[in-house]
Amino acid sequence: MTELIHAPWTSEQVEALNQFQQAGPMHPFTCGALHASGMTPVLDATHSGWICPDPACEYTQDWAHAFMARPVAVPSAPAVPDAGRRDRYAAAIRTAGDAAYGNSPFYEAITRAVLAVADAEQADLRAERDQARQDLADSHDDLVTALAADPQAEWADLIRDVSQQRARIAELEQAAASSAPADRDLRDRAHAAAVAKMHEIYSGQIPDQAARQIADAVLAVLPAPADKAAVLHEAADAVKEMRREYVEGELNPSYPTATEQRALIDAEVRLRRMADEAQQDDGAHVYLSTGCHHGDTVIPDGRTGHEYCQTEARRYDGTTKVAGTCKVCGARCICPCHAEDGAQQDEVVVMVHAAPDLSPEAEQALGALIEVAKRRVLGGEAGAT
Repeated sequence: MTELIHAPWTSEQVEALNQFQQAGPMHPFTCGALHASGMTPVLDATHSGWICPDPACEYTQDWAHAFMARPVAVPSAPAVPDAGRRDRYAAAIRTAGDAAYGNSPFYEAITRAVLAVADAEQADLRAERDQARQDLADSHDDLVTALAADPQAEWADLIRDVSQQRARIAELEQAAASSAPADRDLRDRAHAAAVAKMHEIYSGQIPDQAARQIADAVLAVLPAPADKAAVLHEAADAVKEMRREYVEGELNPSYPTATEQRALIDAEVRLRRMADEAQQDDGAHVYLSTGCHHGDTVIPDGRTGHEYCQTEARRYDGTTKVAGTCKVCGARCICPCHAEDGAQQDEVVVMVHAAPDLSPEAEQALGALIEVAKRRVLGGEAGAT
């Protein structure tokens, strides 16, 4: 059983108890009386004990756990909690959506809004980091002065302050590095993520939940300070899991449309390509279409991935392209399933992009697929002759 302390309490204890009520690691003490509103107010600490903040309530309590009165028991909050960032981004999305919905720059407005929040947070974090560095220097000077004046003094608190400030600076350094994109090209990627997410949840408005989902999509394409590629792969896995939950009815009771499924598939493939770009150097681009990436998997409209690749011609902007070709340069898909749709029969097309789409490991795997394609095509020609 934990140690208890009983009122009356000192001013320092009252301050620590109220701080614990607001930010402590356990549920705060609440009023034990019945209230007409059905709510149970959080108790306030006073010198004479706990009281209910409702003036009409006379409930009191004269004891508390001793650890609640120790300031060091209250953990410091992370520099930028993920949930807090998501809420701020969601608020920015809702504001942009209210102003821009129905207009052509809708998605661009969403992206600008969330990036503005990220940029502002990064600036604030840099300022807080600089102030923390100054505070650390001041605390260090105080520690040196205290030790010089009285080697036997109680200077443990000063040492703890220095350690906490160093930890805080480390948190701020990491948060400032990940709060906003260092590469402005990520604006286009964030835009693409928002477009894909809206294809999934579009319902004619931007409710809170939809705004949060878009915020998550945008946060997924922002670089992490440790391993950007790993984060992007994790985001792609999350999209893949969302597709599974849709199909099995866990995420939404209404069955997803083919458009929603294609949007999720496209979002997953884009995220994986971005992850590959994050961990490789420039090199040859070998094109493998979205559909053929999924092979013989049947999508909701009844087609397999190969059939989808061979027949699908629609794009989000309404224009068309030849099925099974790269949207950037027109390179043909290397999958042998295109042997009958007019693809080059004597050689598999390999194009070079300014930014490659596949990692060296993926290119090595696809190299084996190229050889399979060649053998299948050449074998077909031999059989025809």
